[in-house]
Amino acid sequence: MQIRKVITSRVFLILFASLCAIFLGAVYLTSAQKQEERFLSITTLGSNMTAEGYYPEGSSTIKVGQQLNWHVRVYNHMGDTEYVSIRIKLLNSEQAPPNDNSHVASPAPLIYEIRQALNANSTWTIPLSWTISGTEEKDAFVGIKSVTVNGENKDNLDVAGTTDKHFRIVLEVWRYNTQHRDFEFSWLSDQQERSAWNQIWFQVANQIQDHNTTEKAPRLQEPTNSDANQAAPSNNYPVLQAGNGSSPSESSQNGNNASGSVAGSSGGFVSGGSSSSGGSGGGGGPGDTTAPTVTGIFSRPLESNNRYTHPVTITWVGNDGPGGSGIASCDAPTNYSGPNGTGIVLTGHCTDNAHNVGTGSVTFNYTVSLSHSYSLSLDSSEITVGSNVSATATTNSTVIKYVK
Repeated sequence: MQIRKVITSRVFLILFASLCAIFLGAVYLTSAQKQEERFLSITTLGSNMTAEGYYPEGSSTIKVGQQLNWHVRVYNHMGDTEYVSIRIKLLNSEQAPPNDNSHVASPAPLIYEIRQALNANSTWTIPLSWTISGTEEKDAFVGIKSVTVNGENKDNLDVAGTTDKHFRIVLEVWRYNTQHRDFEFSWLSDQQERSAWNQIWFQVANQIQDHNTTEKAPRLQEPTNSDANQAAPSNNYPVLQAGNGSSPSESSQNGNNASGSVAGSSGGFVSGGSSSSGGSGGGGGPGDTTAPTVTGIFSRPLESNNRYTHPVTITWVGNDGPGGSGIASCDAPTNYSGPNGTGIVLTGHCTDNAHNVGTGSVTFNYTVSLSHSYSLSLDSSEITVGSNVSATATTNSTVIKYVK
């Protein structure tokens, strides 16, 4: 009887309601804090893997043919495996960089792209070696006509010189959206749109310029959401700038490199994502018994007649969904080069931190048509016009069908 009076008393009810409110508030704040931590970051380091050594000879004025060696590091703190694209663009000081307010990427043309399936809480380090291979001088301005990035030549550029003579390399982080089936420059974190990019400024020497001047190495700087802050720095202080969502510091980037890299042109191509039930339990999130969904992403679009005609790579990407334990690992990318067939099915798997295994598949057509020609030399002194000519060839797999 006494216990019932205590339970039904006004003081007890108020105290109980207060404790419930505190508990629910703590749960909300914890979940909100986790949502705020969703981000991708990009850091560009110099040749010695530090925030210096960006320029040969310590000068930000670069000569034609001079090689620059940088290291780009991308950190995934989105809570799940992400298929990431690093897109590199070359701009002068008057071209538009990525916009931190609207989260729109730079409209400048792409000079290089590389992609990677990046596990949660891991860091991807990309060696970046690039050279200005061709310039054009017009009205005392030096414009860039061609560059070489990681051994790939990019010609027919038209990055004009400007009055301040400054150029910049812009590095953008794009992530693959499995719902929209395409790469996107931004993402949502705690209902706010974010993006990640940075840039490094430099000048280009003309053919008669004296290169003995030495300029200071770049300083890291976080820009504000203002176009005015994107103006070129002074000659003595070239600046490396990190965009919204980037992190100029690497103190939190302590993950391991993920495996599986696919380089290709812009765009992503997905087929047949699905999931299957897996084992329960383990070291993941509490109560996670649902297998992750698995999507296969092709390295390029279909080539002709709704089929691939050259070797193609499929990267497996998992998604454990809200409240899941997160993706622990996925199968290595699958490289397919034959045999020919219609309705070819390839399967990949991803495992979450609770040891649930998801399965996904892709279906496609593949035909490689081989065509070879052979030269047959005849002595014109031994044949006459109109005479029949016959030839016999013995190889492991070749039959001569036509003689012209």
